[in-house]
Amino acid sequence: MLWWHTIMLETRSVAKLTVVERTRSEVTVVHVSGLCQEGAYVIKRVVATVEGSSVNLFVYAVLLRPGATGWFEYDVTVPASVNEIRFGKDKVVIWTRRASNEKGGAGLTRL
Repeated sequence: MLWWHTIMLETRSVAKLTVVERTRSEVTVVHVSGLCQEGAYVIKRVVATVEGSSVNLFVYAVLLRPGATGWFEYDVTVPASVNEIRFGKDKVVIWTRRASNEKGGAGLTRL
């Protein structure tokens, strides 16, 4: 694999970026999905890292190869200490935890 052909996606490079929050037995899971808009690139991997009260989500793409796709889906299990999920090197906020007194169930956000 040619590493210098790997790029990190930003929100502006993703079509149909969808963020869905699901709470299961006191555990919050956020499902993030989207389609790479960079021509001739497919998804290589998705990496989530915790930094303070944020989870940073990084989606890496590589030049087109057989059997690969530009679509990604990733479930983020959100620790209690985390209040937001950020996307890419620019760290664009794509999800924030609702205050415990706010009403409403699982949410859907399209960016």
